[in-house]
Amino acid sequence: MYILEEDYKKKLEACREGISHLLDLCVLAKMRAGSGKGPQDGALRGGASRGSGPRGGKEDLKDKLLADLLRYAWFIVFADGRADVREIRTAIAVFQGFLPLSAVMKGYLGGPRAGRGMDRFVPASLDGFAAFAAEEEQVRILQIYEHAFAAIGDLLILCDDRSAEEEEAAHGAFLRRLKILVRRNPNSRGMFVRPKALPPVREVDKARASVMDPGVELLLEQLQGLVGLAEVKKEVTGLVNLLTISRIREERGGTKLPVPMHLVFTGNPGTGKTTVARLLARIYRQLGVVRKGTLIEVDRSGLVGRYVGETPHKVSNVVKEAMGGVLFIDEAYSLTVNRSGSDFGYEAVDTLVKAMEDHRDAFIVIAAGYPEPMERFLNSNRGLKSRFSKFIRFADYTPEELVQIFGSMSGKDGYHVTEEALALLTAHFTNRYEERDAGFANGREVRNLYEQAVMEQAGRLAKMAEITDERLYSLEAEDIRRALGRK
Repeated sequence: MYILEEDYKKKLEACREGISHLLDLCVLAKMRAGSGKGPQDGALRGGASRGSGPRGGKEDLKDKLLADLLRYAWFIVFADGRADVREIRTAIAVFQGFLPLSAVMKGYLGGPRAGRGMDRFVPASLDGFAAFAAEEEQVRILQIYEHAFAAIGDLLILCDDRSAEEEEAAHGAFLRRLKILVRRNPNSRGMFVRPKALPPVREVDKARASVMDPGVELLLEQLQGLVGLAEVKKEVTGLVNLLTISRIREERGGTKLPVPMHLVFTGNPGTGKTTVARLLARIYRQLGVVRKGTLIEVDRSGLVGRYVGETPHKVSNVVKEAMGGVLFIDEAYSLTVNRSGSDFGYEAVDTLVKAMEDHRDAFIVIAAGYPEPMERFLNSNRGLKSRFSKFIRFADYTPEELVQIFGSMSGKDGYHVTEEALALLTAHFTNRYEERDAGFANGREVRNLYEQAVMEQAGRLAKMAEITDERLYSLEAEDIRRALGRK
């Protein structure tokens, strides 16, 4: 995923501001307790029964808070079984200045064990914040408390390019459990009853909230964080809204709306079609459209056999694997480019159409490819065209967006791109965009250039006697020129 570095920095700043706000509240609570105007000191220590360290109940509320947040951060990092450099750097950056580096890295050294017992984990700081919120009669304090965990989890999930389904599931489950723990805490009971004087929430908003859990909102946030793709974001958001309203109608005894499930993605290579398809598969799962959030990716070679009788077998196996999820067919038009008797592409299409009819609503198909060839592909089979009524067009990235993608890739690896290097990139991508043809690879072209630039930088630094941190993390104009084949 090409997440803007600017968005990453904003989310990091928001995380740190949230922690700072909670630490200020810890100080205020302690001052109120000292003056006799706040909750008792025992409550501010988080309760002896929930001590998270050898000091038990004698640990300060701020110490317990930081320990809770840090434990949760590493839990999310290792939710998928491993941690990458970007996640580790992000965790360090979140707690920089709040905790010593050695304390932060202690959680990392625990590895996947960080997640043990999280299904029973009760934050040691919860009692203290609930008591202070009750004393101040400010439910907002507990909302800030919940948001701190949410913000840390969101940032760690969004900070890398890997598929984050396990992390999202763990994050969503914990936030739902935390909300229950906060509301059931003896100190905060009664604080979350809705006053009668409040104006009613719009019906559609209440129903939407019942349908869309934090997982859906996070996935939509990931979609909005992608570089460019304005029209795609609009179309996907519209689909989600339609599915939401359809579910509301169903809950009230009405009929489902005719929502177009099978989709056609048109656009040149490297425009984010596969990335959006992966997100959409997980959104479909969160909304209950499919049982699984898996995306099975195939092209012609995965569907078309070489001899008589092999093609139906290959298509059936792929469909079986895609059951309960989404089947993504890249360059789908290649199935129908040849009408000769020795080519079995049309047989693959016929078999697929029959499977879509026999297993209606059991799996979803997204067919992708160039605009004009895709039109011919759909016209090749009457049943095929009737099942694909929704087209989503992926436009080529503009020069500015291509530079942003390069900056996102380099930023995630900790590199700083110099002004002169940025000027070279802008000129290069502007020229490539203006002279682009059907082979223009968009994001793939950016990645290839970035990887080559990193190699050129490594070669340049290897010749130096002394490598400063500034040099180590800088991509300079010379690296870009050499990556472009210029001396």
